[in-house]
Amino acid sequence: MRYFVFLIVILLFSSCEDVIDLPLTEGSKRLVIDANINWEKETDGNEQIIRLSETRGFYEETSVLVDADSVYISSGSDKFIFAKQTSGKHEGLYKTNSFIPEIEREYTLVVKYKGETYTATEILKGITNIKDTEQSVQNVFGKNSIRVDFNYTDPGQEENYYLSEMNSNAFLLNQYWVWRDEFIDGNDDSVFIINEDLKVGDAVTLSFYGISKEYHDYMKLLFEQVTPNGPFATTPSAVKGNCINETNPKNKPLGYFRLCQIDKETHIIK
Repeated sequence: MRYFVFLIVILLFSSCEDVIDLPLTEGSKRLVIDANINWEKETDGNEQIIRLSETRGFYEETSVLVDADSVYISSGSDKFIFAKQTSGKHEGLYKTNSFIPEIEREYTLVVKYKGETYTATEILKGITNIKDTEQSVQNVFGKNSIRVDFNYTDPGQEENYYLSEMNSNAFLLNQYWVWRDEFIDGNDDSVFIINEDLKVGDAVTLSFYGISKEYHDYMKLLFEQVTPNGPFATTPSAVKGNCINETNPKNKPLGYFRLCQIDKETHIIK
């Protein structure tokens, strides 16, 4: 009898496999602005890309790129027009080949879409050089792991904010950190990675960004939202970017307008 009851339970649970789509109430679509202006050292920085899309529904797998009336960045008497690309690897995105990057210069992004004007203002921040890299072995919880340090010197007597992006063929996802120079002002420091999966021949690349205080605060809040913090975590909430709707303030866009100088360095594991 015991086996008979067990068989009935198995049949009952195995038959309940129908997918049920719950009717969810969705808000109106909102514009998403991904405007990351990155000026890599040793390049002219003239070519820049902006991505515009709309928020998607819960059951929609991909976001929809939008057709804006106009997209441009202005600074003083300069105006850099971004044209929508109709073919190639940037199809559907907005691109310019004439941007002029300048450290500590203020720029304003203007997007006109569906009769409304969206703007954001930011200052392009510089970055100190990555001086060199070092490789070592570090014991973590009884297991030897490879550590790679990317060394730099923080400029003294000024506030600096940093974003690092670490990627490697050994990582499933890129790794990001943001921090300020509160405790390292004017001193040598490093951005480092410790990973037991790194092996000889793997490449580890650091993209090192100089960012504004506002973008630092934005990214810090964003990381807190997506990082699990156990049962005592705060309730997730919308993280506000620096883009505003001049025409209809209630219809707020998502995203951020950022301008950064970048230094990049790749270390091959020996």
